[in-house]
Amino acid sequence: MGTEALTRVETLEFTREDFYRMYQENMALNARVLETYSMYINLFVYESAHQDYNNTFIKVCNLLYLFSLHSPTGTPRRIELTQQEIADILAISLVNVSNNLAKLRNSGIVVSHRKWIEITDYPKLVACCSNETINA
Repeated sequence: MGTEALTRVETLEFTREDFYRMYQENMALNARVLETYSMYINLFVYESAHQDYNNTFIKVCNLLYLFSLHSPTGTPRRIELTQQEIADILAISLVNVSNNLAKLRNSGIVVSHRKWIEITDYPKLVACCSNETINA
């Protein structure tokens, strides 16, 4: 499992033994590790059900919505993703992504730019998302 930072971060490195000792001695660290692990498990369970249940249009809308909430640029209406990156994240074909973005463009919800997407009608995008994503 890999995690990619969206902003600049500082990292620390510990040996397995040192981390285990800190984990046992520090209850706040213990609780945080458990909380983070639980969050990942919940995310994986949600995503497994979500990927099987929703059609590709809803998946694309959900992804754009979630990226708008956590925009690294500080501009929620600017999503810095290429169509290929969207296809890779959602494990769907580039053709599906292209067709679904065309549907969103034709509905006046997004404008595609080179290497980024602009959300032009946020309420309409939200209306296209699954309730599980909006209420998560």
